[in-house]
Amino acid sequence: MEGKKQSKSDGFIFDTNVFDELLNSKIDLESLPINFKYYITHIQEDEIESMGDDKKGKKDQLLSILNKFSGKLIPTEANVLGVSQFGACKLGNGVKIPTEAAVWGVSKWDECKWGNGVKIPTESFVLDVSKLDGEAKLDGTTYFESLQNGNLRHIEDALIGETAIVNNLTLVSNDENFRSKIQKLGGSSISFSEFIEINGNCDI
Repeated sequence: MEGKKQSKSDGFIFDTNVFDELLNSKIDLESLPINFKYYITHIQEDEIESMGDDKKGKKDQLLSILNKFSGKLIPTEANVLGVSQFGACKLGNGVKIPTEAAVWGVSKWDECKWGNGVKIPTESFVLDVSKLDGEAKLDGTTYFESLQNGNLRHIEDALIGETAIVNNLTLVSNDENFRSKIQKLGGSSISFSEFIEINGNCDI
């Protein structure tokens, strides 16, 4: 795994494309690494359910796999009108990304880390405060906003990704770009091929 992780992972959460991989590779759910906790949000099922009538056969097969999947359903950390389900999401806009250092009189108690800081880009830009030399980004201040990056096509990924990071879960995804975003935000993410090679008794 690449990137900086906050601590040992508390389990795995599957991106929707992993269920495609399970179907295409004809891998039995019973053969997945044991002794780990698995989680899922409502987003994965919603994305499968949204498949068109021309893919009904595949959709039914994917739903069958999903129904046999023993992952625990957890709420997303943010909610988006028209995407999120009541009762399956938290009523907020996402979890703020903590700054890498604390400054007395400036930092907020639960939005900073207690250290001298590392030189990484901030996740938002403030006029007359932020620098335009690689130390600020012109985007949002929550994991969801940073992952979505203003692209409506990335809403579902952002909801899953933020949930993975905040809950300290390793995201399993075949989307290399998505994995990279998770890792840059301090989360843990691996490909499906890396996942199936994991021994059920190893650390993650």
